[in-house]
Amino acid sequence: MAAMTSLMEAARDTLQFLLPRQCAGCGVDDAALCVACTHALSNRSRLVQLAIARHLFQCPVVAVSDYNPRARAIVTAFKDKGMHPLASPLATAMADAWSRYGVSKGTPVLVIPVPSARGGKIRRGYEPTWLLACELAQRIPLARSAKALQRTGKWGGRQRKTLRRRERLITTPRYLSRYDVRGYSVVIVDDVVTTGASLEAAARALRDAGAEVLGAIVVASAARESRPSPEAENCGDTALATRLRLRPSQADS
Repeated sequence: MAAMTSLMEAARDTLQFLLPRQCAGCGVDDAALCVACTHALSNRSRLVQLAIARHLFQCPVVAVSDYNPRARAIVTAFKDKGMHPLASPLATAMADAWSRYGVSKGTPVLVIPVPSARGGKIRRGYEPTWLLACELAQRIPLARSAKALQRTGKWGGRQRKTLRRRERLITTPRYLSRYDVRGYSVVIVDDVVTTGASLEAAARALRDAGAEVLGAIVVASAARESRPSPEAENCGDTALATRLRLRPSQADS
């Protein structure tokens, strides 16, 4: 399996070198992400409210952009079309957003990605959130990346992105920390946030392992404020459920 993954990565890298490169956001310009799209992304960074915020309560969850058509095209190209070079400009935008809204204590930080589903890793031949974490760690002072989380359990044999909004809120992902992270400050990385259940589960696993969670950073947010969410209020934590309505999305992996 490892040999097959390496071959897939090598094939993608070779194709990217040989074929002309177009901007993932607008389809023009000879760059993975053109100046206009980079500027459009970086100008939309904001703090995100999660549908449930227990383990990330009072911790900043920062999004570089909302999940608009441009952002969706960029994320899709990065996740499903093998555009590895997008990790660098996306991480630069994430670092800029974190410097504006995130927490800095002047101490060493672990940048930890939310792990992709096993099926997604096999299909792609790489893990997008790990690429983002590696690039982001180079742009945050005193930071280094660590693949500290692993998935446990299943959602009835289905990928999480196929679940409806109600199912995502009441069916919690499960992660475990692979390392002893006691005494470490951590920043959690993901590509897209919808309900925030994956970020919450990651924060819980890391806190249970002894880490101090500073917050989370994502490329795009598919959540927006709206009327009270019955699903969130009925998921077992009404005191912390926020008033959100989510755009339809197939973003989670």
